[in-house]
Amino acid sequence: PPPSRTGADGVHTVTVELPADGPSGPRTVALRVRTAPGRQGGAALAGPVRCEIGPGLIRTGDWEAQGLAEYSGGVRYTRRMTVPAEALEAQKAPGGRLLLDLGRVRGTAEVRIGGVAAGVRVCSPYVFEVTGLVTAGENTIEITVFGTLAPHLDAASPTHFVFPGQRVTGLMGPVRLLAE
Repeated sequence: PPPSRTGADGVHTVTVELPADGPSGPRTVALRVRTAPGRQGGAALAGPVRCEIGPGLIRTGDWEAQGLAEYSGGVRYTRRMTVPAEALEAQKAPGGRLLLDLGRVRGTAEVRIGGVAAGVRVCSPYVFEVTGLVTAGENTIEITVFGTLAPHLDAASPTHFVFPGQRVTGLMGPVRLLAE
């Protein structure tokens, strides 16, 4: 069994390290719980189970196709890009704006440019005004997409309340930087 510890706060932690040179792609880790007498069903655990996953690579597109079929949570997409000064000229004109268009998104999207919040969108259009946030030179764009509970709930206990297509989650794109 993997190493585990129980902290002073009563939280039991199990650490599973997967080898970096192992197979690429989705991996599954199963947790088997031996319940204490009298602790059944939802009472088997005294609190929530938290899973922390380190950085990895994910492409734009539906999460289910990338091994996250039952995942309900957030995924952060990060891209560093160099913007030439002349590309920012349009925003200097009266009424000029610079927009970040995320294209098609399924979920809630939060955008940060260079660590500064550009906004949150819960539905289409997923367009953010980034005038003044994008600078000439290197910029870091972070897009965090948060899905609904539908994939998790449907996997845990299939229900007719999860409609076809509701499990689709992710940043589909195309992501474009537009000058107006």
